[in-house]
Amino acid sequence: EDSACYYFDASGFGRLYVDDVFYPFDYTVQYIARLSKLSQKELGSIQKITGLVAHSFIEGLVNSVSDLEKEDRVNKMEELLREEYDKRLEKAIVTTGLPLMLKENEVDYNNFKFQLKKSIEVLLYIIKQKKLVPVGCEMKYEKPLGEVINDFNARIDMVLEDTNEKAVIFDFKWSYSKSYGEKIKDGKAIQLELYRRELIAQGKKVSAVGYYLFPKCVLETSDYETLKDADGKIVINHIDSPQDSDIFKQIEKSITQRRKELQEGNIEEGEGMDVKDLPYFQKLIEGENMLWIGKVTKDKVTKKNPDPPIKSITKESNKVFTNKQVSRFQKAYNNFDSNKSPLEETPTTYPLLKGRLK
Repeated sequence: EDSACYYFDASGFGRLYVDDVFYPFDYTVQYIARLSKLSQKELGSIQKITGLVAHSFIEGLVNSVSDLEKEDRVNKMEELLREEYDKRLEKAIVTTGLPLMLKENEVDYNNFKFQLKKSIEVLLYIIKQKKLVPVGCEMKYEKPLGEVINDFNARIDMVLEDTNEKAVIFDFKWSYSKSYGEKIKDGKAIQLELYRRELIAQGKKVSAVGYYLFPKCVLETSDYETLKDADGKIVINHIDSPQDSDIFKQIEKSITQRRKELQEGNIEEGEGMDVKDLPYFQKLIEGENMLWIGKVTKDKVTKKNPDPPIKSITKESNKVFTNKQVSRFQKAYNNFDSNKSPLEETPTTYPLLKGRLK
């Protein structure tokens, strides 16, 4: 779902999605061998459907105010949200999420209906507090990004403008996952960086980028300071990102290495292995400025041992999202706010050939 909106030409290998820098085996199976990665059941999951409906709803809201003066747009969006929410939600569901209307999904629908409105209210609060103006949703940009990435395709969830007429980018996620904040912290927010670079290539200045997590009602970013609402809840979560690394250069170097491996017929899998055994990591420690692929394991930090040594570095395993197994009684009486994570992340290798876990 994430990668579908940003890809580049792999010079002879077709579209190479940026996350495939980390998982070249997955790329080879899906795009070269053309073996499907997702089953029909997964494609129709509530997790995916709610994300599509949320995107569609926001896009419709922004399109409805695009002809207004900039200073009037957010107030009008708030008015439409109050007065036309049910009608607009029904339209978004008919367009992108009909399975939500099935009787068997009634509880999911009611939770989603409540949570989406709350999430958009918080999103508009953030936009007003930062004095931003919505420019558009699902904005398509196709400017080449240098000789390595070259042809590039991006569809950005929301582009806004600040008081200095600089662009601001929000990428929407219907997710409780901590992984998006971790990407920013670890300097691996590839999607945000490429979106930033694409707008720069279009001749725009970009002041901020971030992930807006709908279920958590929070914007995760390194470009704004932490902001709380009137109730003291964090709505902008500032995350420090590495200041001494050029993510874009790392992306280019990593792409060059992966492309070379594919051209030579070498396909790395290696999930869960010690990274020192992987050719990619060997290039990294030789001084190549590439994206880090390892997950560091250390002992627990204590007062006596505030900086424990590294125990191991293993290649991170890709994850899939699965619904938690709950009884009908639990599901019927679930409270959306108290249910912090109705989904669980299950680490897995490529599902088609190696078996989906759970």
